[in-house]
Amino acid sequence: MSKILVVDDSRLILQAVKETLQGHELTLTENPLEVPHLIRECHPDLVLIDLNMPTMRGDVVARIIRKAFGNDVIVLLHTEVPAEAHALLEGCGANGVIAKSPDEASLRNAVKAHLRKQAPRASVA
Repeated sequence: MSKILVVDDSRLILQAVKETLQGHELTLTENPLEVPHLIRECHPDLVLIDLNMPTMRGDVVARIIRKAFGNDVIVLLHTEVPAEAHALLEGCGANGVIAKSPDEASLRNAVKAHLRKQAPRASVA
């Protein structure tokens, strides 16, 4: 079972992701400022971050994660700005972009693909 941290300021999106990704161990937060604590606590295999949040943009959260924790897989979620999201990838250290979509299979398949690309993790003590 993969551990996934999902960061999105929308409770509706968090609920939809929770329902879509059943079978994974999910940690959900609306507050990007909680991310460092949650990463230390749950050691996620994948971090899904909303790109556009009012408190802190997703690319900034991704930079913080990469610098502090070196997480293997960080993916930005976006609604309507794929060109902008793709342009931010290199600068923030994210591994990909997933479109927020009502199509649950798209999210499941994208998550599965990102987890499959990930190298086997050493266990964290």
